[in-house]
This record gives sequence, C-alpha cells and structure tokens, in this order.
Amino acid sequence: MKRWLIVGFLSGAAAVLFFHQGAAALLHAAGFTPRAPYSFAATQPWGVPLVWSLAFWGGVWGVVLAAAVRRLDRFAVVGAPEDCARRLRELAGLGLERFVITSASFRADRDHVRTSEELLTGELLPALRGYSRE
Repeated sequence: MKRWLIVGFLSGAAAVLFFHQGAAALLHAAGFTPRAPYSFAATQPWGVPLVWSLAFWGGVWGVVLAAAVRRLDRFAVVGAPEDCARRLRELAGLGLERFVITSASFRADRDHVRTSEELLTGELLPALRGYSRE
C-alpha cells in the first residue's frame, strides 16, 4: 500500500509541474491569462514558492486518487474473464444474488466494444453458467 501512495504523490506532483503548469504556460503565451506559470512567488504562511505549493497539493490529490483506485476492486469487478468469474463467484458466496454486468463504456472505440462483448458472451457468462452458491 505504501508504494501506491508514493507513486500517487509523485504522479500528482509531476502532473502539476508538466500538465497543469504546461497548460498555464501555453495560455499565458497566447495571452489568455496574465498569470505566469512556474511562479516562485511566496505563499502564506511559510513563504513556500507557489509552484512547489501547487506540486505538493497535486501530490496530495494524487495520493487520494491512488488510494481510491487501489480500492476499486471493492466496488467494481474488472479484469480478465477468468478473474471476473472468480470474483463474481466470491461475491455470490457472500450472499449477493444479482449483478449488473456491462461491457464497454459510453463512447468507447467500436473495436473495443466488440472485443469486450465477445469476452463477456464468449468467456465470462459461460464460466458462470450453472454456478450455484449452495
């Protein structure tokens, strides 16, 4: 778990430095905003340069996102058909009786949708047929 948090922090901080401040640089260069990117102006209360403060808080939000993604398997069943079948059987064994199963998401690439539906109907559903929790 600690590795996820570290990776989350570093990813969030890097995202601020490269993407957020990079977009701010483009907007500033195009004249859409008067604020210059990568500002070293002191922030309150400790006088930390603004860019480092932004990177720190980006890292904090990266930790929050990493923790949420790490726990995704508690709320969703995602993965290869055999992994999904195993997890659905585990959940059924806990007393769950109904599941909502979807393939691809809205606006997904058509080839991705087709592949997802083939895996769902060709592998996952057959692996669940005849399963009884008794």
